Amino acid sequence: MARLGLRSDGGIVGDALDPAQPLRVVVIGMSGSGKTTFATHLASATGLPHLELDLINWRANWYNRYVEDFEAFAADVEAATSGDNWVLAGNYTRVRARLMARANVVVWLDLPKPMVLRQVFSRSIIRAVDKKPILNGNRERFIQWVKKDHPIQIVWRNYERKRAAFEAELSNEDASHLTLYRCRSRRQVSDVLQTLKLHAARQADRLTSR
Repeated sequence: MARLGLRSDGGIVGDALDPAQPLRVVVIGMSGSGKTTFATHLASATGLPHLELDLINWRANWYNRYVEDFEAFAADVEAATSGDNWVLAGNYTRVRARLMARANVVVWLDLPKPMVLRQVFSRSIIRAVDKKPILNGNRERFIQWVKKDHPIQIVWRNYERKRAAFEAELSNEDASHLTLYRCRSRRQVSDVLQTLKLHAARQADRLTSR
């Protein structure tokens, strides 16, 4: 696996991607780390199809297909990632091996726990107060915050365990084909976003010059 180095100022060193390669990016990280925001910005800037596991999963009244109808959920994930180029955000453990096998780039938003907690609290407050529909028409309520599967609880209780699990998975031989961008600061997140935008532009130029 190509693991990109860090400059003394915390930035990312270089672009390990060949312009001839497609771009199939999986963005992982704790709940509230900014996965959807990163994927949205990358897709918007490059025209890559933007895939969101939460949107594939959740249905009206918080029906959880991942739990209640896993085979249908997994089939939809498989179909969504059948293309040559895409960027996908999501952490769903039981499909992650399939996604990693299909991807060629992983962006791990490995931000500090206090930063992630601030971000997930802020997001949850905004969602609960403005009551705007999210994830296929659902709405967040304050009462959900005490549930063990709410993002706030996941970050507070499971940050260290999940971080260790990501590290173990990405160190496995099955992940040796991936280029990994591990971002430990917002500066690194910004640098990686720019690197991938540049790669997509180079890829587009190569295709149009044929």
